[in-house]
Parts: sequence; structure tokens; C-alpha cells
Amino acid sequence: MTCVHHSPEAMREFRKWNGLLTDHQESKLLAATVTKDGNEWCILSGPDLAADRAGFGQTITDAMKDYISGYALNKIAS
Repeated sequence: MTCVHHSPEAMREFRKWNGLLTDHQESKLLAATVTKDGNEWCILSGPDLAADRAGFGQTITDAMKDYISGYALNKIAS
């Protein structure tokens, strides 16, 4: 598992979603851990996979869409 929280790729993806979330949601997202395990990306807002918000996908974009789907899915442009 590779942690890429501050990688340029992850930060570019985070910026794409700026403005779709409340300040609180955005701060949780920016504090989230982004990892890649094999072919799957994971964005996790805390240490507990069962209790904290998580998103998964084949790309960072897919993981981000999964992560914020409960927040702003209806506002996301494809």
C-alpha cells in the first residue's frame, strides 16, 4: 500500500472538487489519506475504515466520486 496524500496527482484531483463541498466537508477531505493498494485507490477520512468516510475506485477520480457521493453527487459533472 502506497500513501500518496500529498502527491501532485491527488492534490490536482482535490482541487477539481473545490466549491462542491461545505468548508467542513472540504477540510475533512483535505485531511484524508489517499492510498493505492494494487489497482485500487482509497480515500479515507480517518483511521477506521468501518466508521470513517471512505471512497474507492480504479482511479483517483473514481475514488473521489465514491468518497463524496453522499455529499454532492447531483452536482458532479461527468
